[in-house]
Amino acid sequence: MNKTMEVLCTFFSKKVGDDCNAINFTMLAGVLADLQQSHFRFWLPMTFSTIAITTSILGLIY
Repeated sequence: MNKTMEVLCTFFSKKVGDDCNAINFTMLAGVLADLQQSHFRFWLPMTFSTIAITTSILGLIY
C-alpha cells in the first residue's frame, strides 16, 4: 500500500508571531542545497565530456 502524505509548509510568511515577512530558513537551506547538487550533477559530466571530445579531436588532428 503506497500512500503519499501531503505536507503544507510555507516558504515565506507575511506574519509569524511578532515578526513580519518571515522566511523559513530550513526550507531555504534545503532548496539551495538541492540546486547546488543538481548544478554539480550537470557540470561535472559536461566537463568530462568536453575534455574527452577535445582529446579525441586533437588525437585525430595530430
